[in-house]
Amino acid sequence: VTERTSFAPGIGLPGRVLVSGQPAWIPDVQLDDNFPRNKVATDIGVHGAFAFPVKIGGDTVAVLEFFTDVVMEVDEHILDLMGTVSSQIGRVLEHERARIATLQREELEERVAERTEELEQANESLRIYKQMIDQMPIGIIAFEAEDPNDIGGMRIIMANDAADQAAQTSVQRYVGGTFGTVF
Repeated sequence: VTERTSFAPGIGLPGRVLVSGQPAWIPDVQLDDNFPRNKVATDIGVHGAFAFPVKIGGDTVAVLEFFTDVVMEVDEHILDLMGTVSSQIGRVLEHERARIATLQREELEERVAERTEELEQANESLRIYKQMIDQMPIGIIAFEAEDPNDIGGMRIIMANDAADQAAQTSVQRYVGGTFGTVF
């Protein structure tokens, strides 16, 4: 029942602990006005309950509840002990979050390094390709078309030195421009 139940801040034992950030003790939940699971507790014979926050830094990230079938007055020793347990659980969670963050960062760094290597290889291939194109004795102008039906809108993406000589002008200065603006 309690695994499937959600509590608004301040409502029920977990809600109280969430809001206060402090452990809480209820000697008899069947007599508590702020215990929404009162009927279930009565049906199964639950009386005493206590809960404590699990914190990371100053933030409560979980609330742990414990129940007993007897009416139990507040036991400061148990509350102190649970405060220590709570701190230890919080540190374990904090270390686990840090470990996961480190793994995620390392994975991201590895992917970035792989992608960087791929891009460096692609750039080297393009550099060699451009060098070959530039050394060809015939004029070459490469275009990219967003709309194959719009010749005037084709964008010039590359031109070699021989294209400049054939056109008797610097075609290379028009790289990035459209066919319609150059010709």
